[in-house]
Amino acid sequence: MKIRTGDRLPGSLLVGASLLVVAALIGAGIVGYEAQRLFALAHNHIGPETEADRLRAVIIAALPDVGWVAMALVALVAALRGQSSLRARVGVVVFFGLSLGAQVLYAPRTLEGILVAIIAPVAMAWMLETLVVEVRRWAAARRGLTIDETPILTGVLRAAVGLVRALLGILLWLVRLVLAPRSTFDGVREWVLDTAPIAPGRSLASMRAAEAAERAAMATADVERIRKAEAEARAAIEARAASELEALRAEREQAERAAAQEVARVRQEAEARLQAMAEANAAEQAEHANRIADLSRELATVRAELDRARAQAARMERAEAMVQQLRTDLSTAQETYSLLERYAGARAIARTRYEGLRLAGDPRYGDPAYLSELARDWAPSLHRSESTVRRYLADHLADPHAAAGGED
Repeated sequence: MKIRTGDRLPGSLLVGASLLVVAALIGAGIVGYEAQRLFALAHNHIGPETEADRLRAVIIAALPDVGWVAMALVALVAALRGQSSLRARVGVVVFFGLSLGAQVLYAPRTLEGILVAIIAPVAMAWMLETLVVEVRRWAAARRGLTIDETPILTGVLRAAVGLVRALLGILLWLVRLVLAPRSTFDGVREWVLDTAPIAPGRSLASMRAAEAAERAAMATADVERIRKAEAEARAAIEARAASELEALRAEREQAERAAAQEVARVRQEAEARLQAMAEANAAEQAEHANRIADLSRELATVRAELDRARAQAARMERAEAMVQQLRTDLSTAQETYSLLERYAGARAIARTRYEGLRLAGDPRYGDPAYLSELARDWAPSLHRSESTVRRYLADHLADPHAAAGGED
């Protein structure tokens, strides 16, 4: 068999498996040796048992074990070298067969006894040959060699399976012979006619095979002719396809050049449009900037006017407050004047009214030329004559700080 990479065991795992196999072989050897010694002791003499008989039994029992151990070492050496270990493995199988025969013949004649007798030899043979084959595969893989070797026990197992199948086939043929003898004999007759020689070196099967071979040769010739015709047709098709391909390539190159020119034209147009759009955007942005500047100036003007309006409003509020205060003062003065008119004399009232002209900023205050006019206006309300009111005013004008005297 040929080695595949996935079938190779790593060296460390192979060493571990080797140790387990060696331990199992030691145990199986001890069990097998004792059965072989007892079998040899029971069959190596006639009459009473002697010391020489026991010695011969020990030697005979040890021979198979020594033999398979020696053959196993030889097989391992050959495997480590990557060489064939078939002869040594055959020796291992032979010595294990001797051990198996001795143990089966010594075992009790029961199914359980025979099974117990074959466990140790079969297990030892299978493990040891498997170990040798795997070691050789590992060594061959390290050297890059290819091996083609089938384990002996695998071949034996296949032969045993084939024998069982053959026995079952014979049994079924006998059953069929009982159930349908005529058709069974007819089948045997045809088989014999097909396989039995008609003449030396010739049989019906061989003649049919020759005819089949001749027909196969004719079919092969026909196939060759068909292949030749197919090759010629393929060559013609390939030539035509090559010419069409060249034409297609030329058309494609021409189309690519036209497409490149069209792309260049479209790109130029797009660049021109983009340039125009950029200029228009720049002009529009400049116009927007100017508008924004105008709006900013207008906004500044509005804000200045608003500030002035706010200042004027503040001044108006202050003026209104002053007016309100003056109104309050005037009201107070009027009330005071009313009180003076009620309780003071005519002289005091005339003096008070004259001082009111001063407070009001009347140009008639302090000018003697207006005393007659004022006396004429105030005389009826003071219930005095014009000359008397004029004298009151002249006295006050001559001495403003003099105290008001009594009524004249």
